[in-house]
Amino acid sequence: TEPFKTFYGLITHNCNVLFVAIEVCLLGGLPVELSHFAVGPLVGLVYVLFSWWMSTRWDRDNGPQFLYFFLDTTLGWSTT
Repeated sequence: TEPFKTFYGLITHNCNVLFVAIEVCLLGGLPVELSHFAVGPLVGLVYVLFSWWMSTRWDRDNGPQFLYFFLDTTLGWSTT
């Protein structure tokens, strides 16, 4: 988790969100309503469920394979 806590890691990920929000809301001319903000968490939830569902299907011979350590349920609380 250390790379995510550095200044570069935070800028890399958070500025992308900021730039997308500026482009969509201010420069794109698309109407944005408060109800649209529910889509982001729903997409995230679907991604987590898909990752957990696929974890045993990517490599059946070597056990569950997770894309990110924080989605790996086999590690327990040691990574959170």
